[in-house]
Amino acid sequence: FTLVVHSYPVPDQNDAECTISEDDLDTLRSIIQRASVAKDAATLSGNSVEKCPILKNITEALEKISQDVGYLKNQTDSKSAVDDMQEKMIQMVKNRDIFERDSNKESTRVQGEMIEKILSLKVEITKLQQDIRETTNKMHEAMAELVFQSVQFNITDTVHGYTKQLAEAKLPELLDRLEKDPRVHYGATELLTRIGDENLIKKVYTSSLERLQKLDISKINEKEKGKNILVNLVCFVYETQPTLNDYFTEYRSTLNELGQRLFPGAWKDRNIQKDIKSRVICDSPWPAEVIVSTG
Repeated sequence: FTLVVHSYPVPDQNDAECTISEDDLDTLRSIIQRASVAKDAATLSGNSVEKCPILKNITEALEKISQDVGYLKNQTDSKSAVDDMQEKMIQMVKNRDIFERDSNKESTRVQGEMIEKILSLKVEITKLQQDIRETTNKMHEAMAELVFQSVQFNITDTVHGYTKQLAEAKLPELLDRLEKDPRVHYGATELLTRIGDENLIKKVYTSSLERLQKLDISKINEKEKGKNILVNLVCFVYETQPTLNDYFTEYRSTLNELGQRLFPGAWKDRNIQKDIKSRVICDSPWPAEVIVSTG
């Protein structure tokens, strides 16, 4: 079994084509400004994206950044990180080469003028995404480690005899606490991946799947929790590869069943596909592709 790995986001447009209007640039600038303060913004029309397809990835990335900024603003220890991100986005909209209106009052700028500048903006946004991901992952790992400590779960000694038995006995309590916040749950999988205890990684994966099977998805909050955990578990497979590859194959029918229960009809419903993609915290579209294929 081999994972098919793509870059993220998947390039589904021709980056060599771009015709963009001054109004579109104004809208794009507004989207960046509002993303920096985690506010909803206007969207570019389908016609605009068709004329400059690279804008699709840019606006999707900005939507994700807006969500991340909103989350970080609610964390007590992240003010400096938020301030840094907002400053970088302010500098983006101050880029006169891109956003200053044409002195000749032309309504459009053709690909020869704009493509290199828009590509440069895309690079800046991608770098900002990477910075945010690094910041949030470190924060979530630290939060997860506190949860491990709170249940006296020693993740550095779990492979040794009696300590391992104690750790496994505490696993249900540990997972109960981690599952309260999908980002902390993801941070725990990152922490386990970094430590590399294969036995514990496999135990957490299989135990989490078993717990998902027992969820009462008639309750909205339980179903919502289940959706996030399922996405995190597929990210766990991706990030620990090849450690969980055999388990992914062995438990694939269970994963398919869970995908069908939590995201029914995903393969034919674009809104459900977008919802799944929005829950993916790891740096790959593969988990979303796997779950969409189950629905």
